[in-house]
Amino acid sequence: MSNTTSSAATTPLVPITSHHHLPIKLTQTNYSSWRAHLIALLTGHDLLGYIDGSFKKPFLLPDGSNSTAVSHWVCQDNLLLVAIFGSLSPDILPLISSSSSSSKAWDPHPTLCGSFSYPC
Repeated sequence: MSNTTSSAATTPLVPITSHHHLPIKLTQTNYSSWRAHLIALLTGHDLLGYIDGSFKKPFLLPDGSNSTAVSHWVCQDNLLLVAIFGSLSPDILPLISSSSSSSKAWDPHPTLCGSFSYPC
């Protein structure tokens, strides 16, 4: 577990600036291009695992020895969540804004399914 902690301590957080990195806002009609852009961006920064669930939040060990890794995961996930929110059009944001993690914001939201041309 110490490798995870030291790795998190030395791996910088990656902020995604919506207006620079995510110029395509998700609308009712452009899900495919928005998704492709976001996947390419996150893959390029080795962050796709946060939204696809393969980088799971580490459990805090009883002795707290991995608290740095847990904190790093939470911070990076929240930066990605804010980036996703920033890449949504005003009509989509309210439908996803209650998401508590980047992976939950990424998953097709039941409210979107059937409402727009959103593949669920």
